Amino acid sequence: MLDSPKLGLDTFQVTATITDTSVVAFTGKGNSPSWMGGDYFEIKGSNEIKPGSGLYKSVTIYGISPSIGSMNRISLGTLEIQGIADGTAEIMYSNPQLGHGPTGQYRVRLDTAHITMKTLPNLILYPGMRPQADLNGDGLVDDFDGNGIINSNDARVFFNAYTDGKLNQNPLLYDYNKNGRLDLQDIIAYAQMFGMA
Repeated sequence: MLDSPKLGLDTFQVTATITDTSVVAFTGKGNSPSWMGGDYFEIKGSNEIKPGSGLYKSVTIYGISPSIGSMNRISLGTLEIQGIADGTAEIMYSNPQLGHGPTGQYRVRLDTAHITMKTLPNLILYPGMRPQADLNGDGLVDDFDGNGIINSNDARVFFNAYTDGKLNQNPLLYDYNKNGRLDLQDIIAYAQMFGMA
């Protein structure tokens, strides 16, 4: 995220490095910022953590676009990471080059990003289902039937698993109302969050 490029922005490059690739790694994929449209945007991975894995310790993003003019807080893109194991890691940023006009460069201060990785238990709630999952990455289970889609069936499975006592082992994975415990209000909050109520 770039604060206030008052003189516009037409080129950028920055490198991101993960401090502990036993926890998470870059996939070398991501998305360009929405303000760029179809302009040039590239992500290049480096320091592959295992040959052929497609997972990297570092990535560099490059962008060239007609100058956007003055804006407040703009994204320079989204980088995809893959979780590997429980733990914490940081993303350190370096070598920033943010340009405006033919010769202008911004002086940049880069903040470290912190990542906490917590894997979900491989819990299958009912026969014939796949393991439940956290599809949106917020640390809460949202795909209760494990089919890769969040829909009304997940709300039904959530309710049934709650009433059958199948969620008591890891109740904070289902604490949608953030009150520190599992209760019926979590199911209501879940249904509201995903537009089912």
